[in-house]
Amino acid sequence: AGAVPPDAGRRFQPHLTLARCRAPADVGSIVTSLEGYQGPEWTAEEIYLIRSILGSQVGTGPRYETVGTWKLRQPV
Repeated sequence: AGAVPPDAGRRFQPHLTLARCRAPADVGSIVTSLEGYQGPEWTAEEIYLIRSILGSQVGTGPRYETVGTWKLRQPV
């Protein structure tokens, strides 16, 4: 939304991961083929805050830990 978070000096960078790939990939053709696509409507019922813990050993991928969960209010 453009607001600077109160902890802007921390290493954590809030983001939304849509996909992950180990090697660089040119996904331009996929993006082009999905241009204008609208998926089915859905209603989010809760928000999960997930922490990724990057693997420190070769061959280990990230682990994920749920830090918090918040229920959303139902539309009136």
